[in-house]
Amino acid sequence: MSQFDFGNLESPLPGTTLINSNIEPWRDALHSLHSGDERPSYAVAGMMWIDNTNANWDLNVFDGSEDIKIGTIDTTNNLFIPENVGDWAGTAAGSANALTLTPTPAIAALTAGMVFDFIVNSTNTNASPTMAISGLDPETIKTNLGAGKVGAPKGSLVAGTAVRILWDGTDFVLMNPRPHNIATSIATAATLNLNAATGDYVTLTGTTNVSAITLVEGQERTCRASGVFDLVNSASLILPSGADITTAAGDVFIVRGEASGVVRLVNYMRADGTAIVGGGGIELGTEVATTSGTAFDFTSIPAGTNRITVLFDRVSLNGTNDFLIQIGDGGSPQTSGYDSRFTDTNGTTITSTAGFVARNANASYLHTGQFVITRMAGNKWNCAGVVEDNAKAGISTGVVTLSGELDMLRITRSATNTFDNGAINIIYE
Repeated sequence: MSQFDFGNLESPLPGTTLINSNIEPWRDALHSLHSGDERPSYAVAGMMWIDNTNANWDLNVFDGSEDIKIGTIDTTNNLFIPENVGDWAGTAAGSANALTLTPTPAIAALTAGMVFDFIVNSTNTNASPTMAISGLDPETIKTNLGAGKVGAPKGSLVAGTAVRILWDGTDFVLMNPRPHNIATSIATAATLNLNAATGDYVTLTGTTNVSAITLVEGQERTCRASGVFDLVNSASLILPSGADITTAAGDVFIVRGEASGVVRLVNYMRADGTAIVGGGGIELGTEVATTSGTAFDFTSIPAGTNRITVLFDRVSLNGTNDFLIQIGDGGSPQTSGYDSRFTDTNGTTITSTAGFVARNANASYLHTGQFVITRMAGNKWNCAGVVEDNAKAGISTGVVTLSGELDMLRITRSATNTFDNGAINIIYE
């Protein structure tokens, strides 16, 4: 290994002098790629040379003013390690959330663009794990998500997997993050910033209603509600059928960012297994026997329901009280404010302000039919029903406005009679 410069060759030179003193040393310099412990004095722009000061050699190219390191030749393991392309560093050491690497050769200082490939030794249990290279100060490992970098989420570094990190001058950036990461919990807010989530599976805490969500176009988040709050339909938060949704603990939903700051709910799964309605789903309730009792409640009707059908199967009372169907919000039925009328084929008409009414003219009559209660706008509801007893048929109509989102329905009577026959059920959609 050598370096050599012809200098200014004198002509003519004796043959022996030309070969022994010039051609052969120059050949050796060429064959060893101008190896030495410093750049050759005769280097010109574009010339490559090897710095063999250390056991592992540095391959450089001279640009006319500075040397640019191309890579390192590991003479012990017979490897070439490209500079700033990927430095294989083996298996990480340290703890799950404070990793260390000892690449060969050691890194004296971090330079933007440096890349390190390694095997994860232990899955991180906290967000924002750190990495220390060659004994340098530990630096945070982050990942690109949504609007920018966030700390690498819990579980994003999986034991036994190969990982690549890039030093961008400020942080290590995980180049091959897991496709789905659990984020740190976020409290609900009127404008919920999901760009700030540290992963794409987010637990939402709190009870503040959400009327807008901040999420970069094209990004998607899966959210799990830990409590009750309302998703409020708006111009920037588009919900199925335009109806608000009241969550329950354990409900899971998916939102996607669209253009112009709009976020759309693309999927919703209730913890109790029932489908969200208002988007085309039709749900059948559980049939209830009316052979005894004075009132029957159907609760937990999902927010966003736009139509309820009440079904009577040979229902009767032990007296001549009239039937009342009452709807409500906040878990309680509304017992006033109805404008309801019932007219039978005999020409008899009755009215009620206590509920949607159906006449019961005789304790022995069995009533079969259905009542369709439909959202007109907001919390205003319309009822139209047909029911038949042993002697005649009748039509029930009515309207009422609730103070909040409908969530329950009650079938009862106008006074003190007791139910003594039949069954009832509801369909909601």
